[in-house]
Amino acid sequence: MSIEPATVLVLLDTILCPPPELLLGQEPCRKINLTFVVIGSSPIMMMKRRYHIFAIWQCVRYSTAMIILSIETSCDETAISLLRAEGEFPHATYEILGDAIWSQIDVHKEYGGVFPALAKREHAAIIVPILNKALAESGLESDPTENEVSEEMKTKIINLLEREPGLADKLLSFFKEAGITEIDLIAVTSGPGLEPALWVGVNFAKALALLWNTPVVGVNHMEGHILASVYDVERDDQLSDIPFPAISLLISGGHTELILMKDWGDYEKIGQTRDDAVGEAYDKVARLLGISYPGGPEVARLAGEARKRELPQYTELPSPMLHSKDLDFSFLALRQQSGTQWPTRP
Repeated sequence: MSIEPATVLVLLDTILCPPPELLLGQEPCRKINLTFVVIGSSPIMMMKRRYHIFAIWQCVRYSTAMIILSIETSCDETAISLLRAEGEFPHATYEILGDAIWSQIDVHKEYGGVFPALAKREHAAIIVPILNKALAESGLESDPTENEVSEEMKTKIINLLEREPGLADKLLSFFKEAGITEIDLIAVTSGPGLEPALWVGVNFAKALALLWNTPVVGVNHMEGHILASVYDVERDDQLSDIPFPAISLLISGGHTELILMKDWGDYEKIGQTRDDAVGEAYDKVARLLGISYPGGPEVARLAGEARKRELPQYTELPSPMLHSKDLDFSFLALRQQSGTQWPTRP
């Protein structure tokens, strides 16, 4: 098969999509020609296993099955997965070949939340072992004979990873042992998230792309949250057919947004939190109540238990933004009210 240059186009939406400078490493693609690719990532529950996957976005057209390596380091989890995508968007099918994930929850508990510098360090320490685990599970073949690294390439890798002490040595040792794995595309979360943590994944993806001579594209993982919600494992691992226009409510630790989808890949943000995100408010209230991190799920469990037992309402909580003339949210008053009420509880 003749070598064709990969063309990767990210929709330049100022709300959700990554900027063009995060289209990284546009090397010729050995197997396929990509046209109009955008990718999203998100953790999803499927077949009782937790995966971090990247869903192929916006008119993927290719002549054969496409193998994608995806990297996620936006917060306190290091995750890598490999998947095979085949077909034409939005009816392409996806098969997860291998995945690995490492949670930092225990590391951050004493701080009552995610400490960015510590998250960065943990990502750098574990990302090569996580890559090894995901590749081993995938069963993809590698060529250990193609493991030569020129001094010029070694210098580039070291410079890319200079902010992560020891990571360049780990990656070069991995490559010396494993050689090249035939991957068609590397996708890495470029935002939103904790900037120090994000840069570990982005620079690692760029370094790996150099060693494997593979194109790499930056990913907005909020877009992936939308796609994960309509991913249907019962429908031959395809995205569900949804009528447009559609409204997506994005709720996570750091984001609460209403997104109008006019079509696949066509977004308009129509509402957002003006202060705390829902998950952030839950965790901060949990901290006030003395519940250890991550406290949000425990607060939700206790509230559900109270409703089940029909306990009387302890205090009146505000319902902000009900009469505003927009679709924004606010959770700051709820958190502050919880803080003022809790110390007076008998």
